[in-house]
Amino acid sequence: MANRNLTHSQVLNRGEVIICGSFAPNGAGAVDAAGNEGIGWSVARTAVGTFTVTLEDKWIALLSGQAHLQHVTPIGALAQLGPTDVSSALTVVVSVVDTATGLPADIVADANSRVHFELRLKNSTVN
Repeated sequence: MANRNLTHSQVLNRGEVIICGSFAPNGAGAVDAAGNEGIGWSVARTAVGTFTVTLEDKWIALLSGQAHLQHVTPIGALAQLGPTDVSSALTVVVSVVDTATGLPADIVADANSRVHFELRLKNSTVN
C-alpha cells in the first residue's frame, strides 16, 4: 500500500465506474487466471490473439475503453478493443493485432508480456 495522501477522482458523468486490469497471454494456450491483475472480470482466449473479458456485473453503457500491450522487447503489435456488450453478454473483446498484417496474433508467454485495459462504464441512467 502506498504511503501517500490519496484523493478521489472527480468525473462529470454520474455513476461512472472504472474497471481496469491486466492479464498475461500464453501463446496459443489458455490465460492463467492466477496472473490476472484487477477485480470484477475474468478473461479467456477465444481465438488466435483474441481474448474475451467477461464482466461480473451488468452496466448501462461503455463510456470509454482502451487496451495496451506490454512486451519484453518492442514488437510490431498493438492491443485494441473489439465488440463490446456490457449490458447483456457482459463481454469486451480485446485483440492483439500484428501491425504488419492487420490480423490477430498470439503473443509468446513471457514474464513481461501483458495486455492492460481500462473500461469506463456508466452505472446510472441519470446524467
